[in-house]
Amino acid sequence: MHAMKDGAAVEQYMKDTPDPELRGLIAERVQEFSEYDDYELGELAHFYVVESIEELFSLKLPERYELRADHERWTELVYVLSDDGFGLQVYVRKGLI
Repeated sequence: MHAMKDGAAVEQYMKDTPDPELRGLIAERVQEFSEYDDYELGELAHFYVVESIEELFSLKLPERYELRADHERWTELVYVLSDDGFGLQVYVRKGLI
């Protein structure tokens, strides 16, 4: 599992991942969050990339997500954890859920 809790970690992951689809999905979300220029990315969301069922269970995610989007090789789950909008962007390899 890859856990990215600040902008630098997300940027480094996008440089390192060979998966163009995942890179594009994360870049799209980062772009959306960039509209909130008074906040650092890690204050708005943490990003997780999950590639096994064990990793998924280890996250202990809430039962309900706000959004689910199925892509070619990834399922994107969005969890809002607090009233201020802080949340998790979770990318799960397709077929695990």
